[in-house]
Parts: sequence; structure tokens; C-alpha cells
Amino acid sequence: TYVRHRGGPPGIWFFSLDVTQPLLLAARLLGLPYHLAKLTIGPDGANCRYTGSRKPTGPSYDITVRTSRTPTAGPLDEWLTDRFHSYSTRAGILWRTPVRHEPWPLLQATTVSATQTLTRAAGLPEPSEQPLTHTSPGVGPVTFGPARPA
Repeated sequence: TYVRHRGGPPGIWFFSLDVTQPLLLAARLLGLPYHLAKLTIGPDGANCRYTGSRKPTGPSYDITVRTSRTPTAGPLDEWLTDRFHSYSTRAGILWRTPVRHEPWPLLQATTVSATQTLTRAAGLPEPSEQPLTHTSPGVGPVTFGPARPA
């Protein structure tokens, strides 16, 4: 979710982050809520299907997205993706971690189908509106600076 700490730069707060590599769980030392999960991305006809699950009975998702070839880079799109700080708590302290990467090249997309239990697992209400969806071929390297108390 998008956050702003009084007097600090805007950032992002992760309710959870799913990873496939156990080594990445070391990020929990920074207060980031990493979870080991089974994740897949693959074609589904003209669409792309994303699935993820933590343990057999843990939170999961199954989302199918249709991507256009039309770039999208309006003010809202940039605001949603140009986050260069991450906030987390560790040992009762709020921490801010700089995140460095090139701007995301965004493409317009549509959610074809989505079933998920991540929001409920995070203690949030179910979404009530159709999701705003983007896709991206990604950016090369994402690096993190040293975490500092916010």
C-alpha cells in the first residue's frame, strides 16, 4: 500500500511479499514480511496467468491478465509505480529503505479473472471494485540502500 511518513518521502508498505528462494527470507531481518511460496507465471492462451500459494492451506491467488501493446504513462500510472522508499517495522522502530531502479515501462492491461485470499490474510476487506491493472517487462537491477530509522 502507498504511505507517507510525516516529513519523509512517499513510499510503499508491504503487507506481504512472496518469494520462491529461501535465501530471500533473510530480508525479514529488515522487517520485510517475506514468505516462502510456490509461484508460477505462464501463458494462458492470449493471456498471462499468475498463481501463488503459501503452504497447502495458506493465502493464495490465481490471476489471469490480458496485456495490450499500448504503453501507459499518465500521471496516475507514474504515481502508482514511482516509489523509491520502502517502510517497515523492526524491533518496534519504523524503518525507511531506499529502493533504486529505473522507471517501470508500463503497458495497459485488463484483469480477466482473479481469485485470491491475500487481502483477507492481511486483515483487509475484500476489494469492492475492478482492479486497475498494468503489466511491465520489468526493470533491471533493483537495489536497496541501507535501512535507516524513519
